Amino acid sequence: MMSMHFEIGGHETFAGENFHSARWRHDLDLEGRRAGVIGTGDGAAQLAPEIAEVVSHVSLFQRTPHWIAPRKDRRCSEEELTINNRVGSMEAYKARTARLDPEDFEVTA
Repeated sequence: MMSMHFEIGGHETFAGENFHSARWRHDLDLEGRRAGVIGTGDGAAQLAPEIAEVVSHVSLFQRTPHWIAPRKDRRCSEEELTINNRVGSMEAYKARTARLDPEDFEVTA
């Protein structure tokens, strides 16, 4: 068993198996067991869905929240939809941010 690299209240009395995903325990059968994944980074994004296929339950614990920009979801304007349908999303973004005329873009098949 590998020692944990972090302090979580109660970890010293945890009786189950624990190991770092970089040192995967291939000898440990996870079929039908309950599993906890600590962290929400790239490793967890790859690991959690895979083990969810075999375990009975997965709990995901996030140590530190990620700092992200707020989503600014909005409906696209008719002009943006037209540009996107004609020349693609990246070109539509460039046209919108640079305030270019959509006719300035060459449409290729």
